[in-house]
Amino acid sequence: MEFGECYYNTVKIKYTCYFKITKMSELYKCTLPPNAIQHAIECLNEAEEKRDQCIHEILEWLQTQSNLRARNDPVNVVRFLRGCKFDIERTKRKITNYYELRARCPEWFSNRDPCLPEIQELLRLGVFLPLRKRDEHGRLVVLIRVAVHNPKKHKQSDVFKVGKMALELALEDDESISVFGVAAVFDMSGVTLGHAMQLPPHIVKKAVHAWQ
Repeated sequence: MEFGECYYNTVKIKYTCYFKITKMSELYKCTLPPNAIQHAIECLNEAEEKRDQCIHEILEWLQTQSNLRARNDPVNVVRFLRGCKFDIERTKRKITNYYELRARCPEWFSNRDPCLPEIQELLRLGVFLPLRKRDEHGRLVVLIRVAVHNPKKHKQSDVFKVGKMALELALEDDESISVFGVAAVFDMSGVTLGHAMQLPPHIVKKAVHAWQ
């Protein structure tokens, strides 16, 4: 399955500290196609001069937030800014919430080796499938097959982990996803009591928060 193979060839991404950069123009290099740039301007309040200033402000703020252990590269910061329509205070809250969630949920965000047998098996099953074709709004469409795994064999935390890994890989591969967003389609066929018992209310609440 090609979806699984994309993980096998994943290499570690090295992040560079950008705090010493002084020229705004060096902070971030846009790779968006023209239609995504236009959408970002019209719908996300993005403009080149404003974007660079906001990136610089968030990077400076991150210097004071060592407890978050957050990525400090401009590309990652831009994703959060776009998700908050370049509202600085909202962006700070979202970054804080995101990294605090990662700290609270090590079962989803640690030991993310795609070659682990339990991860490979879920990839082969196709629990979380990004589709090739975007929807009419330009969004990445992901098919979430809720019941394709065996609840007696597979941990729900590993299912969530695969979904997070796939989404983050997609974001690294295509910047336009941070502009148009993601549409999730849930395939509920074959759901059993065993699947339902893997998702008590507190887990569902945490999963929704993680998506946000």
